[in-house]
Amino acid sequence: MKMLAAAAATKVAEWVSELTAVPAPSTARLTVILDDITGSMKNIPVEQRAACYDLKGIALALLGQESDSLGAHLNACRLDKNQFRFALNMAVTYRRFGRETESLNLHAKVLEMDNGYNATTLGSLAHSLANIGEIEEARKALDEAFRVCTGKDPNELRNLALWSANVGLNSECVELLARSLRCFRNVPRGTTPALEVLHEHMDVLATWFVWDYRLALAVAQVATWQGKFPELTALTADLPRVIKDPDPAWGEVFASTRGSRSRANAAAAEEYLE
Repeated sequence: MKMLAAAAATKVAEWVSELTAVPAPSTARLTVILDDITGSMKNIPVEQRAACYDLKGIALALLGQESDSLGAHLNACRLDKNQFRFALNMAVTYRRFGRETESLNLHAKVLEMDNGYNATTLGSLAHSLANIGEIEEARKALDEAFRVCTGKDPNELRNLALWSANVGLNSECVELLARSLRCFRNVPRGTTPALEVLHEHMDVLATWFVWDYRLALAVAQVATWQGKFPELTALTADLPRVIKDPDPAWGEVFASTRGSRSRANAAAAEEYLE
């Protein structure tokens, strides 16, 4: 029984790794993963079943199957009512299909759940608020996300970078990308300027730009304003202008540089505003 549970946990971890990869798997690969999850469901131990439904919901959402995706997410939430990540993933799926009110309502519930008040939930909430034009409220949510972020998860840092770009906080986006890249490569952040860090890791950055063009725009704006590393701006030249819906205590750093960052964003905004 223990061996079965361990094997199931390993399988679930593999699905998580693929379904949260950047960029997302191809349609063909998503179909294979979905078939694998569905075919394994009967043999998955009860304690892993909610996670399987959650992952099935993610795969279906990436394939554009709204109703089936939300149904799978609902099953996950019913099987484990205390796991905030399942509810958050359902909120993200609502947003993916333009159902902003339902997404916002579910985000509010997630924030009240055990461990649900975290940087990822707050950043995702900011994304939904920005989608309905509540930019100031979105920025407030992001400020709180910055405050509670641990800075140890490269995926969380990359997502926060995207959500920052989504509300025009381009310098914050660049700094968060630098932290994410260093974390991704297990290198201490140090005192190297953010753009220089991005330049050091252009191979990974190019993949992230394909994932969401808003990251490319934010980096290009800051690089143009500072007049440095034209190679970073050049990375955006051949990218299709497609915007996709994804999903340390830095307070002193952000507070001390807010004036200069605001001026940087304002100076670059006109050229790249869409």
